[in-house]
Amino acid sequence: MLKSDDMEERALISEFLIKISGFSKCLEAVFLGLCNEFINFIENSRTHVGMEEALKIVGELSRRKAIANEDMAVFHHQIILRMAGTRFWGESKEIPGVVRAICRNYPRMASLTIKHLIKIFGGACSITKSTILYIVKEILKTISDETYRNLEDDFCKLTAISLGSYHHLVVEGAAEMLLENHRILSRHRRASIPKIFGPIYRTSKRFWRMEGINKTLRSLYAILEIDHRLFEECLKSYNMRRWKNKWMED
Repeated sequence: MLKSDDMEERALISEFLIKISGFSKCLEAVFLGLCNEFINFIENSRTHVGMEEALKIVGELSRRKAIANEDMAVFHHQIILRMAGTRFWGESKEIPGVVRAICRNYPRMASLTIKHLIKIFGGACSITKSTILYIVKEILKTISDETYRNLEDDFCKLTAISLGSYHHLVVEGAAEMLLENHRILSRHRRASIPKIFGPIYRTSKRFWRMEGINKTLRSLYAILEIDHRLFEECLKSYNMRRWKNKWMED
């Protein structure tokens, strides 16, 4: 019924399934049914019609932590993550909220999610990349310092790749991701800033004369100004590497 062409009918079915999911026996049936819909979509056995409604149900169940068995929630989320390589992932209005809710209420999913999204980031279209950066930005706000340390290399890699993009929305998304996680970056500045200094500095130099990117530059400068002494150290190292490479090429 979620495949119906009638938008109002799909909305009613979605609300109905959310309500009956309050009963444990019905919850399992709804859970398995949604898994089947997602798998069919991934395998191109069904169209995108009704997928937003299906995701809305998952989002609601995740927000109220209706799925008590974390292994079941992980299984469900892994299926949703397999859609990350599709254009639908970037265009969906429900995906960001669903992923954020799952990672907030099932903490072990945060690391798995970020690692998977970074893995498929390079091959995604620009609109999907922007969505991935938004999702990672929101997840980083919820994780502990210990989890961040485990993800630090992956996060820095994602930052470098996205700041190297020639699509402005991707660069803007990366800058916002950094700015809105200013606190955790500040706490881990000695480990993180040197790893992302080069991409930030190069992007700032590349964009500073371009029109309409003041917001992006302000975000990048805010990260570079976390620690002025560290900035000077990173700049010296950056220039030494640059001139060394240039000398070796000559």
